[in-house]
Amino acid sequence: MIATGSRPKIPSIRGIENGLRRGFVITSDDFFSLDSIPESILIIGGGAIGVELGTLLHKLGSKVMIVEIMDRLLPTFADAELGNYLANRVMREMYGIDVRVGTSVTEVDPPDSGLVRLSSGEAVS
Repeated sequence: MIATGSRPKIPSIRGIENGLRRGFVITSDDFFSLDSIPESILIIGGGAIGVELGTLLHKLGSKVMIVEIMDRLLPTFADAELGNYLANRVMREMYGIDVRVGTSVTEVDPPDSGLVRLSSGEAVS
């Protein structure tokens, strides 16, 4: 038995509640209920679950972007070099996954546009 007690955390981002209601935003738990593989996806959080789901979705054919507010992937791991290697060598170079560290999502789907705004000012679909 594995009983970690964890559940998805919904970050305080403008528009995220509306995105959840519309199905534009899903949690990692909702991932397992998808009827089809999305053409593209932005994953908020570069921890273990975000990296795992990002890698899986990439392998299934989705265009993946992972956004992590901290300065590296796997920010809770003690070895910073591991997170940097994972982001640069594995995710970016080997898989072609767009990894944005030191970046956050500031707004989701402003108003019903299908876009996500990043702290860099960039809007991505």
